[in-house]
Amino acid sequence: MDSSFPLSTLLSQTLVAFTIEVDNEAEHRIPHRTAKSGPSDGSRDAPWLVSLAMYLNCLKHLPAEGLAVEELYRQAKTRTNLPGMLRWRYVDVDSKAFEGKDFVRPTPRGLSAKAAWETVLEEMEPRWRDRFGSGLISALRDALTGVVAQLRLDLPDCLPILGYGLSNKHKFGQRDPDVPLPYCSLPTLLSKAPLAYTIGYEAHAQVSLAIGSNVLRVCGKDGVKLRDLPTLSGTSKESVAMAVGFLERREFLVREPLEPRGHLVRLTESGLEARNEYLRRTAAAEKEWEVRFGSKLYRDLRAALEALVGDGTPENSPLFECLVPYPDNWRAKVPRPITLPHYPLVLHRGGYPDGS
Repeated sequence: MDSSFPLSTLLSQTLVAFTIEVDNEAEHRIPHRTAKSGPSDGSRDAPWLVSLAMYLNCLKHLPAEGLAVEELYRQAKTRTNLPGMLRWRYVDVDSKAFEGKDFVRPTPRGLSAKAAWETVLEEMEPRWRDRFGSGLISALRDALTGVVAQLRLDLPDCLPILGYGLSNKHKFGQRDPDVPLPYCSLPTLLSKAPLAYTIGYEAHAQVSLAIGSNVLRVCGKDGVKLRDLPTLSGTSKESVAMAVGFLERREFLVREPLEPRGHLVRLTESGLEARNEYLRRTAAAEKEWEVRFGSKLYRDLRAALEALVGDGTPENSPLFECLVPYPDNWRAKVPRPITLPHYPLVLHRGGYPDGS
C-alpha cells in the first residue's frame, strides 16, 4: 500500500472508479448511441452516451416541464455543456420563452436517462458496501461528511467541467458551516472534497492540479514517449493532447521527433520546477488539511481511502474490481487500464472521469 500518494490522488482514484462503475451500469441500461457502435436499440433518436457528470450537472435538476437556463445553473451550482446536451438529444432549448431567456427542458429520452441514472446511483453504494465491507464504506462516508460539513464554499454535486489549462478556477457561493449538511450521495462527497482541495491548490499554482497530477508527474528531464502518456497517466489521448499543448505553449515541455515515428516529450528546466511545485504543494496540502480538519478526521479519511486504492496497480488495488465492464460496454472493447487517473479529467466531451 503506497501511503506516499497525496490525498488528491486517493480521492481522485476512488471517485474515478465509482464513476466508471456507475457509467458501465448506466450504459448497460440506457438506450444510447456511440460513434463506433451506433444506436444500442436501433432507434434513430437514441441520445449520445455520456458520463455521470452530465446527469449531476444537468439532468438531475431538470423537471419534466423544464427550467430557465440560469435557474438550472443556480441549482446545479455549476454549468453543463448545454450545446452538447442539446446536440446529444437529452434536452431541448427554447430561446423565446420567458421574455427571451433561454428555457431548457428534458426530451423524453432525457427523462428516461434521468430515471435510469437515479436508479443506478441508488444501487451503487449498497453494492460497494457488499464488495468492500459496510464498515469501510461507513468509515469513508463519515470522514468525507466530516470534511464537507466544514467547507464554507457551496460546491456542486460533481466536479465541474475543466476550463482552460484543465483548471478548476470556477466561482462558487458561500454556505454557512453551522447549517447541517444535507444528505449527500457518495459520489457527491467524493467530488466536493477534492474540489475544495483543488481550489486551495490552484489559487497560486503555475499549472493546474489535473496537469500536475497526470502529466508532469510522469514526465522528467530525460523524457517519455508521447504515445505512452495516456497509458502511464490512465487518461485519454485527447486530454493528454490538451495538457501537452498547454505545457508546450508555456515552455514547460518540448516535443522532439523520434525515429522512425512519434515524439518524445521532455520537461524543460521550467517544467521540472513546475513538477517540483506540484510535489511541494501536495505535500503542503496534507499538513494544511490535517490542521484544518483535525488529525483524527484526516487520518480516518486517509485510512479509508488507502484501503480502497492500495498501491494503485491492477493487481493490488481493490478499486480495479469496479472497472469490469459488461460485454456490451464500450470499455470492454479497449485495453484495460494499468492505472487510474491521479486527478479526474471531466471534459466537455461527455464528462468521463478519464477524459474519454
